[in-house]
Amino acid sequence: MNVIRKSIFFFLLALILSSCIKRLVRPNITGRILDYDGKPIENCMVGETKTDPNGYFHLSAKTYNAFFLTEIFAMEAPPMMVGFEIKKNGYVDDNFESFHKYGGGLSKDTKWDLGDIYLRLKGETVDVTQIFKDRWKISFSKSKDTMYLVSQKLENRNLTERSSELYSLYDQLTSDYGKSDSLKKVFPIGVGSREIKLQIQYKNLEIDVLTTYMIRDKKDDSIRYSGIWNLAKDSVMTFKTSYKDLNGNFKVLKSDLFFLQLKKL
Repeated sequence: MNVIRKSIFFFLLALILSSCIKRLVRPNITGRILDYDGKPIENCMVGETKTDPNGYFHLSAKTYNAFFLTEIFAMEAPPMMVGFEIKKNGYVDDNFESFHKYGGGLSKDTKWDLGDIYLRLKGETVDVTQIFKDRWKISFSKSKDTMYLVSQKLENRNLTERSSELYSLYDQLTSDYGKSDSLKKVFPIGVGSREIKLQIQYKNLEIDVLTTYMIRDKKDDSIRYSGIWNLAKDSVMTFKTSYKDLNGNFKVLKSDLFFLQLKKL
């Protein structure tokens, strides 16, 4: 009887150790591809699928089987790296990439909705007066001669490769926390970060500047300024505000749907 019990025990143990569990390679992903006029792009390649007449796409979940024994020794769910190309003839290619440290352990029913993704026509120009509206943010280079502006619509999006590159140009100039190299710091000694928010109503500006300090007992401050802006000929933006850094003429070096790079003249 003991021999039979032992045999059954070892059989069950071998069965468990040789069994597999599902790991996630990619969740179900949905979204919509639009042009810069907000119109859907049909038959746009998104990974291995194409968009429908309304610009929508769906990528099915992908999984793999992992040995139970191997997963026990790993002690944690594996990471998940999701990436795919977005292509359409006549448009600038883009990519989506996302890393999840323990994503492999998510359910196969996990869903990601990426919302709207915009593709730019090759050679397309962007009308600054049409995009520079509502809420934007600004960062300045250390010398204050270059300004990066991002729409807060970009900040709240699932960033593709192109939009992520543009956003990083702005973001790297908003904080000195964690920067050990003094040459890379953009603010005066003691200032940790500065967030500059714009509220745009036609040609009028409200500017909120929030500054945090690395000096003990020095309180963070938030100051509101105001002013106006205008677009002159030859892609020159003119600012007249009570915030000293945001004044004068700036040349538009780069423009995108949710991004502007300006150079002080």
